Amino acid sequence: MISMDEDLVLLEEFLQRDDVPPAKRATILSAICIVIYDNAGPDIETRNPHFDPQSAATAAEVLKRNLNAFDSFSEACIDDYLKAVVYPIIGRTFQLRDRSLSS
Repeated sequence: MISMDEDLVLLEEFLQRDDVPPAKRATILSAICIVIYDNAGPDIETRNPHFDPQSAATAAEVLKRNLNAFDSFSEACIDDYLKAVVYPIIGRTFQLRDRSLSS
């Protein structure tokens, strides 16, 4: 529910507050990433019949304005499938974790 387009202004406000704990900041960033993924991700036409490219663009601008928020927590809590789509859009470096090392 928190990854709705109309909530982006409120989510950005919380990203910019100093009193937001890192775990909550991670949840907020992940929610904004989901807005982008749901509206600009791979095979969007078949996965989301109500996709809105403008929502993805708005969410991307929110993240671009707040890139420093990613530095306040471990990005491991944002799923790689989101990073693979979102990070190139917002200009953030993404490297797929080597799953063979964790086995």
